[in-house]
Amino acid sequence: MRIIGVNISHDTSVSELVDGKILNLYEEERCVREKYYDPNKAILEKYRGLLTMERYNLGSDELIDSVAFASYDRREIAYHLSDDTDNMWKSEWVERFLKDIKATTLTIDRLNELAEKYEEFSYNIPKTNLDDDIINLLMNSHYSNNQPYHFDTNLHHEYHAWSAGYFAYEQDQVEDAMCVVWDGGGAQSYFDTHPGYQEIESIYKIEKGVPTLKHQVMSNYRVIDDLNYALPNQLSDCCQTEVETTEDIDGAEVVFTSRPSSGMMFSNMSQALGTDDHGRAAGKVMGMASYGRGESKEFNKFTISQKLELETFENSCKTIQRALDLDPTNKNIILSGGYSLNCTNNYKYLQRFPDVNFYVEPCCHDGGTAIGVALSAMYIIQQDEDYVSPSSNYVKRSVWT
Repeated sequence: MRIIGVNISHDTSVSELVDGKILNLYEEERCVREKYYDPNKAILEKYRGLLTMERYNLGSDELIDSVAFASYDRREIAYHLSDDTDNMWKSEWVERFLKDIKATTLTIDRLNELAEKYEEFSYNIPKTNLDDDIINLLMNSHYSNNQPYHFDTNLHHEYHAWSAGYFAYEQDQVEDAMCVVWDGGGAQSYFDTHPGYQEIESIYKIEKGVPTLKHQVMSNYRVIDDLNYALPNQLSDCCQTEVETTEDIDGAEVVFTSRPSSGMMFSNMSQALGTDDHGRAAGKVMGMASYGRGESKEFNKFTISQKLELETFENSCKTIQRALDLDPTNKNIILSGGYSLNCTNNYKYLQRFPDVNFYVEPCCHDGGTAIGVALSAMYIIQQDEDYVSPSSNYVKRSVWT
């Protein structure tokens, strides 16, 4: 069985899986010579697809069972505030509105209630998204109409876990482990009921390379943060309120919150310090942190980065402890996702948890999800008795798209 895995988010990459073994992982930025490469329709049309596929002959239908796509999930929800009335400029109205919008988890039903209650507030969800456009363009550029493909917008963190489990199992023969996936924001796994909430921390039980979700934290911090700054006269403590609820969904504990993840804060700092306009260079901030001067009162990019690293370390330890509590007999912890590139904190976990065996996935950045999605697609094909090749597609998208 031969499967091509393609990550179409930033760190764009293509993997080649043959008979259960990853043969290659190619990164598109090395072909186009553009650091932090992030594809969009215009760029792909310019290059007529991915140069990686052309250079390494990965665009032929011959002997390919499926093409599998991964993304960080480009679906969007936009909040709108109209200043047609004078209410938005009154601190009393702002305070009342913020208390209302932060009183409970912003489900689709709750958003509809708020839109009906406040004439100044509305939201919209585009019917299409860039992920669909990119996939259609790549399939049309590189494959025939008969080539099956897999795409599930909801599984970004799971693809990290698939990749992490593969390396741990294949290289170290770790059959059972708990996997922590954390980054600056992943898929909006429950978009149809909780639009705007994206994965920030996930914990999987991995058995012989196969992940099962046990705990997940979903955050709508980014859309709430944009809404906060759109409002004038914020004189109330209600602006700092964090709403958090927990639900049991398909056997997993899912937390919906408005707080940011550690990865989000590093991305924010990356943008603030000018390392990258879109916050994709969080790794540079992690590198700067190692040059901080302890308790120095100076404010520069090194000390600020170090303060952030020290602040996030304790929260990270709580997440690792949560993973251990979910399976107290298991002392194997695998780390994946972009936040796992924080080498300084990774080293300190060994001191905080001396009895735990830590394994940091070698491809824990988004490029590794090309490996994870190929492995997931292979598993689906092997488990699905109704799967037909080569004319059927496995497509699971939101009802909004």
